[in-house]
Amino acid sequence: MFNKKTLFIASAILICSAVLFLGLSNQKVDDGDTGRAKEETVISRLAYLGYLDYAVDDRYTDRGGVTVYVRDKTWEGLNLFILRGTNKAVLMLNNGTVAYQWNTPENSSWGHIHLLPGQKIAAMSSKAESIAVFDKNSEKVYETYGPYHHDIYFTGDGFITIRNHMVEKMRHTIVDNEFVFFNDIFIEQYNISIFDLLVDSGEFDAEDIFSADTADIRNRGESTVVDLMNDFLHTNSIDMYQQDSTLFNEGDILSCVRNLDLIFVFDPGTRRIKWMWGQGILDRPHTPRILENGNILVFDNGMHRNYSRVVEVDPVTDEIVWEYLSDPPEAFHTTTMGSAQRLPNGNTLIVESNRGRVFEVTKDKELVWEYITKKNAEGQQRTIYRMEKVSI
Repeated sequence: MFNKKTLFIASAILICSAVLFLGLSNQKVDDGDTGRAKEETVISRLAYLGYLDYAVDDRYTDRGGVTVYVRDKTWEGLNLFILRGTNKAVLMLNNGTVAYQWNTPENSSWGHIHLLPGQKIAAMSSKAESIAVFDKNSEKVYETYGPYHHDIYFTGDGFITIRNHMVEKMRHTIVDNEFVFFNDIFIEQYNISIFDLLVDSGEFDAEDIFSADTADIRNRGESTVVDLMNDFLHTNSIDMYQQDSTLFNEGDILSCVRNLDLIFVFDPGTRRIKWMWGQGILDRPHTPRILENGNILVFDNGMHRNYSRVVEVDPVTDEIVWEYLSDPPEAFHTTTMGSAQRLPNGNTLIVESNRGRVFEVTKDKELVWEYITKKNAEGQQRTIYRMEKVSI
């Protein structure tokens, strides 16, 4: 239960934020790639601005770097990541040695990176302001400006990402999220509204969406509460089917609407949702990923239950077939961010973002690798939005 002081602080934050948003509502951002000047409000970036750059507690600050490494049980890939809010992306060996590093401009602040062919990377601003592509020498190749956030998917001949967009729906002003489809030089081809996808599915009406809880609990649910106003459709991931499966077809897209506790698959051609799952089961989930066996792996944050877990669901039966929990469960928790990746040897790489911790477990849930971000000169420990293991 939150005390009066906590609620007063939260209210003050909300009021100050609203004043700031109104004051900056006419800020213009130039889209250099398309030559268009877009008028964007700071409120349209809410879905990404809430994430933390520094760890929420000192649980792991007494150590840093690779702290567990069971060589014969880990998968020997390269660990791709960026410390949130910094400008250096790295490929790291399992022993902690940096094998490769991209040094982008000093004033850069990235939240998420994606490895591209030819040792290029796509980097998303930690403030949801732009996406940039850098070559292997850290030279900028392209940059597009706009409130893009959370994820970027490379299709082979273009990119898909998520963008916030303020719209009027049924007398409500909301932050709609939309999937944006670019060609390979970031010229927009088309977009798909997530609000329209959900309403057109017949499973949701507008009032279902408007009633979603948009409160965002920080600091492991213990203190700060921020209401991300009208951010009902907080969408945080993109994955695409590369071949037909029992329920889905090549080109179908898997995504997640956090504040509805929902993961879903849709056909971008017909704009029809084929499958959805999670309500009443998941609690503010992130980063569902398609597995080779046809199942789906999802990071279940547990914002309200105060512990996180990773679950594997069979979309044919809607049953959970594998689950990772800590012992005790509360020992593993990140209220926001977080991700999980199934590795080729059957292990699972898990990112406990708000504590700056990444770890790998076997199918039997044995801990075989752990990395913890190191404290900086000020004694602060950076968070990691995601880490991905890639083939050597």
